[in-house]
Amino acid sequence: MQHFKIDSPEACMNEPSITDVGANAEPVHLQQAAIARKFYSKRAPPVSLETYVTRIQRYCPMSTAVWLAAGCYIYKLAIEDRVVPVTERTMHRLVLACLRVAMKALEDLRYPQDRFAGVGGVGSEELKMLEISVCYLTNFDLQVDKDMLYEKTILLQKSAQHMQMLNRPLPASFQPYLPTRTKIQNYVPDGIVA
Repeated sequence: MQHFKIDSPEACMNEPSITDVGANAEPVHLQQAAIARKFYSKRAPPVSLETYVTRIQRYCPMSTAVWLAAGCYIYKLAIEDRVVPVTERTMHRLVLACLRVAMKALEDLRYPQDRFAGVGGVGSEELKMLEISVCYLTNFDLQVDKDMLYEKTILLQKSAQHMQMLNRPLPASFQPYLPTRTKIQNYVPDGIVA
């Protein structure tokens, strides 16, 4: 039987080293933009977001805390960091991935990857990539507490109210005041001799 000498796991001064991983890397905003592209669908899904989340909750019920935590992640990615825009082409995948990550972070009960992906209408491998994307874009800051959930819930409610106000049609009596341009006669800019 041969005996092998096992060296210390500590690095030695004469040990070869590789170049720093970040030395030749792209800037962070370009990396984040590349990761955020994972959330874009080729075309907007034919189902509304309300119908989509109702389907998810029907076939994979989750606690209120998971939904609120997913809302926190979405708020961070879309509003605070402005990394992933919420559009018709991104919102379904963003919600699905954030729900999956929140469920893994908060609950002991987890649905199988294939089942959750099937309910969400994506492939299992695609869901994995979306989950990883959420983790990297949030810088793995996935912990939420009671106070944070409450604070983000209030912010989400205010954002929803603001969007409702923006989408509300203007009253018929609304008359905008638009100043008209008037031609200035014989205007000579300063410093120019006429």
